[in-house]
Amino acid sequence: QFAQKIQMQFIPMASPFPNLAFYYKPMDQIGGDFFDFIEFSSDKIGILVSDVSGHGMPAALVTSMIKSFTLQFAEIINNPAEFLIYLNNFLVNHTGGNFVTAFYGIFQFKTRELVYANAGHNIPFIVNETGVSMLDIIDSGIPLALFDEEFLMKIKKLPSNNRVALNKGDKIFLYTDGLTEAVNVKDKESYPDGDLIDFETKLLISTLENLSSLPSRELIEILEQKLIDFRGADSFDDDVCMICFEV
Repeated sequence: QFAQKIQMQFIPMASPFPNLAFYYKPMDQIGGDFFDFIEFSSDKIGILVSDVSGHGMPAALVTSMIKSFTLQFAEIINNPAEFLIYLNNFLVNHTGGNFVTAFYGIFQFKTRELVYANAGHNIPFIVNETGVSMLDIIDSGIPLALFDEEFLMKIKKLPSNNRVALNKGDKIFLYTDGLTEAVNVKDKESYPDGDLIDFETKLLISTLENLSSLPSRELIEILEQKLIDFRGADSFDDDVCMICFEV
C-alpha cells in the first residue's frame, strides 16, 4: 500500500488541459504502465506513455526510474527521438532484464503539429468524425533497455522522429496493451487455453468511431465502461492506461 501511494505520486493527478483526459488502472496495487505530461510552455506539451514488461514491484521500480529521468531531462530534451535515445541509455543494464515500450510526442498548439517517436509501443490512433486511423510511423522501433545506443546505431534501429499536421477537432488516442488484450473473465475461465477474442478485436475501433464526436473526457469515461462491461469485471490481467487529447 505504501508503494502504491508513492507510485501514484509519479503520475499526473489531474489533466493540465480541459481537452486532455486519461484513465489509469494497474492490475495489482502497483503497476508497470507509466504516463506523464511535460508542459514546456503555453504553446507546447509533451505526452509520454510507456509500458514496462512484467508486473508488480519489479515493473514499478522501473517506472520510478522513468519518472526520475523525466523530471531531470524532459524539459531540456525537446526532441522526442533524442529523448527516447537518452532514456534508453539511462535504462539499459539497470532494469533487471525488463524492457520498456514507449511513445513520446510533443504537440505545438500554434501549428497543430505533432512530432513523435516510438520504441516498440502500441501505435496511437487519430480519431475524428471521418473515422479512426493509426498514426503514420516509419518504424515502430525496438523497446528500450534491450540494447545500447551503439548497437542500435549499428543495426539502424535508433528511434526517429515522425511528424503530422493535425486538424482542429482531431483526437490523439494513446494506450497500453492492457486495453487491447483484455478478454472476458468467464470466457477465460471456460477456455483457459482457447483463442479468445480480445477487446481490440471486438470493440475498440467501432467504439472509438461511435464516440468520435464526444469531448475527450466523455470518450474516456464511456470507453472505460465499455471495457469493464466486455471484461465482466473491473480488474484486469494487465495494467490499463488510456489518454485522449483533442486538438
